[in-house]
Order: sequence, then C-alpha cells, then structure tokens
Amino acid sequence: MTSLALAVLVAFTVEPDQPGTLVYPPYGHCMGIYRAGAEQLNMLLGGMVAFNDPQGLAAVKLAEWDSPEPSDDDELAVYGVNSAAGQIIYNATMYTLGYYDGGGRPADSLSAPHGIAADAAGNVYVADTGNGRVAVLSRRGARIKPASYIEGLAEPWDVALDGRAVWVTDRSAGMLYRYASPNDRSPAAVSLNRPRGVAATGYERWSSGHQPFQAVVVDDGMAMVKVVDGRVVERVTPGDCGGSFFNYPVVDYHGNVWVTDSVSCRIHKFSPSLGYLDSYGRGFGSADDQFEHPTGIAVWTRFGQFFIAEPESVALCRKE
Repeated sequence: MTSLALAVLVAFTVEPDQPGTLVYPPYGHCMGIYRAGAEQLNMLLGGMVAFNDPQGLAAVKLAEWDSPEPSDDDELAVYGVNSAAGQIIYNATMYTLGYYDGGGRPADSLSAPHGIAADAAGNVYVADTGNGRVAVLSRRGARIKPASYIEGLAEPWDVALDGRAVWVTDRSAGMLYRYASPNDRSPAAVSLNRPRGVAATGYERWSSGHQPFQAVVVDDGMAMVKVVDGRVVERVTPGDCGGSFFNYPVVDYHGNVWVTDSVSCRIHKFSPSLGYLDSYGRGFGSADDQFEHPTGIAVWTRFGQFFIAEPESVALCRKE
C-alpha cells in the first residue's frame, strides 16, 4: 500500500507490460488520495513547508528499503524540488515527510533549484540553478546531507542518470554535459539551444534494453530532441502533439518518452524515435482527468509508477 507520506509526492502509475496511457490506481494503493495538496502537506510537516513553485521530481527504490518480499514493491523514495523556497521535499519514511534546505548553512543553501535525480544508493543530484552548480547530496536513513558539488556551470537546469553517467543541462550556456562521475572535471558536451529538462536512459537495471539516448527539452520549451552519441537524431515540437510547451521529460521501461506540458495542462507520450503516441489530460482543472499546470515528472521503470507535480498539489495514477 502506498502511504499517505508518499501520496503527497506521487502521481500516476504505469504497468511495464502494458504500454498504454494513464489511469488512477486501485484504492488500496493510495487510500483514495489521488491528488494531495497543501492540507496533506501541512498535516505531515506541521506547516513548516508550503508548495512554492514545484519543479523536478525523482523516484527510486532505495537499496536499504529493498527486500525479496513482494509487499514492498511500491515503497519508493520520491524527491520533489520546491524551487522558490530552495527546498527538497521527500518521504523520510513511508509515513513521514522530510525536507532539505541546506541545514541552515549558507554555503549549502539551494537557490532556485529546478531538476533532480536520485539513485538506489541514496545519492541525490539537484540542479542548483541560482548557485550555478549541481548539489550532490547523500541520504542515509531519513536524513539528507550535502556530499559535494559539481561547480562551474552557468545556469544548470536539470539533471538525469542513466546508470553510468550524470547528465546536466546548462540553459544559458547552451550545453548538455555528460559527467562520468561527480568528480569528472572534463565532461563531454553537446551544444543545444537553450536546453531545459533532460531524461537519460540505456544502462538502468529496469529497462527493456533499448538504445542509450537522451531526451532533451530545447528552445526554452518549444521543442524536444533525441540525442544519441552526442548527435541530435530526432526532433519534435509541441505543435506535433497538439500541445503548447514542454517542461520535463522521462523515459519509461520501453524507451517511450513522456513530457509534461504546463500550458496545455497535459502529459504527452512519444515513442523512442519521438513519434507522437498519445496525450493524457483534459486541460486545466482538478478533475480526475485534468491537471493544474503540471511541471515535474518522474517514473519508477520497474513497475511503472508515475509522479507528476503541480503548483498546489500532486496527483496519483497508474497506466492503463
């Protein structure tokens, strides 16, 4: 069962063996809480944190939470960027929330962060946009602490992991960087126009074995490209799917690319070659099949749970 703490940060789920669109999950997986907002956040954090420009999301099965028992299949760690507050909100346990803001240390404070990525070992990577760096955080148990920083960036916007490397978009520098590790001082680079959101795939444990590639939102949200071996091989625009604006992309188990559209208030789905497949969402609103300007999106590829952030809430669903 998905706990209330996780429900505050979750969105929609998708079954890997049924590559369709999105529906809400059974009652038992979320206790009927399909969309959680300020009321649930206040209940779990005592009013200490409020949603303030939510951006990127990341979801992962922590190694320390994993077990051979099938009962823990939906016990994921979910991290959400609360950008304007300079915070990361996450489920400290399956029943409590926590937040990270630098712990009161100015040198570790986040400034207008956007994208986020995380791995099973407890490493959390945050595009610390206002500080021109990627913050590398370390999670042990319920606590998150700063570990190191990837410095020297102009305007880092998003970060993604593919099982081998760390990918970072630098919006104003017009670059997609590939870091072999957080200590890499000579990253490979791909020149792109105003890149924002990025998703990377190819070497994760839970994937169908599709070709390694990166999906990058470019042109300040007016296009998305597929990058293979440092070259742009495919391109799509919001007009190709009846949309208006691309925010953050993710890649599912099959290599399909999903991207949020905060203007049309929909989620668009593309094939691995960026062929348009489908869209989910009936425009702006709080009904089950509507979104309120969705921004961040994350997927746990093994079982297809999708997580989607909205300015004042987070919704919960699963794939049909």
